[in-house]
Amino acid sequence: MSNISNSGLTAADLIDSSGGTAKSEGGLQVLPFYIVCDESSSMDGASIAAVNDGIVELFDEISSDPVVDAKVRVGIIAFNDMARVLFPLTQLSDVAQIPICVASGSTSYAAAFRLLKTQIESDVTMLRQEGVSVHRPCVFFMSDGAPNNENWRAELDALADPSFAFSPNIVSFGVAGAVQDVIADVARWKSSGAGGGKKFFFMAGDVGSPGPAIKEIIKFIIQTIVASAKSNKAAFEIKDGATIGDSGANGGGVTTFVIDSLN
Repeated sequence: MSNISNSGLTAADLIDSSGGTAKSEGGLQVLPFYIVCDESSSMDGASIAAVNDGIVELFDEISSDPVVDAKVRVGIIAFNDMARVLFPLTQLSDVAQIPICVASGSTSYAAAFRLLKTQIESDVTMLRQEGVSVHRPCVFFMSDGAPNNENWRAELDALADPSFAFSPNIVSFGVAGAVQDVIADVARWKSSGAGGGKKFFFMAGDVGSPGPAIKEIIKFIIQTIVASAKSNKAAFEIKDGATIGDSGANGGGVTTFVIDSLN
């Protein structure tokens, strides 16, 4: 990635890869990705503009590459007081109109995780009915503030519970006023392997406007999706301790995150 040091995003906690492998099967293998984005009032201004610009860039980048577009499905959930499906899980080349986020209200993590669980269950079931092999969903969660005073962890635990067959991997990002312990709690890596549960989350430093950091987050998300689709296995790599926006010269060893198959 290009080196934009003022984005101040570092891998706050990066635990070793599970080491599992995705099951290889005949036919189309689909990678479902969800972006779950805070659109509360604190995101108003440069932050929500950066999110909306990033969504356009993501759609353009993925839909313009036939190999990536064929393997990837993307959905977007936005949340404030409530959560809404901004964009259902879709092959992006089929999109006629790109949605936008509108900042307002408070920050209900509980609503976001509740809707995400329902949506994943519906989407994966539909994909299986189409006869495709579905990899474990990967969620990119982004928030700029503390969650509402509600039992949001119960909804997150239900989403991540091993008894939920479609429980996703979650990579979380905190910007502006986000609380690191909260963002860390959100992160989960469910794919099977020797390492057990994982955490993979990023925190933005106190760098003034969060707009540049959000742009780097979405750029990272795009590159992650593209790399996953183009690899022979559903996986992506990042240097331990690296910074989003780093050219790759820094950081320790490389950790591979493997996304297993649900089928």
